[in-house]
Amino acid sequence: MNELPAEITENGIHYTLNGDYYLPAISIPDGDTPIGRRLRLRFLMVFQLTAACSNAIV
Repeated sequence: MNELPAEITENGIHYTLNGDYYLPAISIPDGDTPIGRRLRLRFLMVFQLTAACSNAIV
């Protein structure tokens, strides 16, 4: 059976073999990256919804 290489680079994207699939090797950039107003509002909305759902269950 042919062995697959553990890591490949295709179209400028680095991929790592995980089981039978190649997954892109991504990382979070270093330092403080501003997320913007809309993403902050989205995080706030999700946090409030999860808090409301957990309070309704209890």
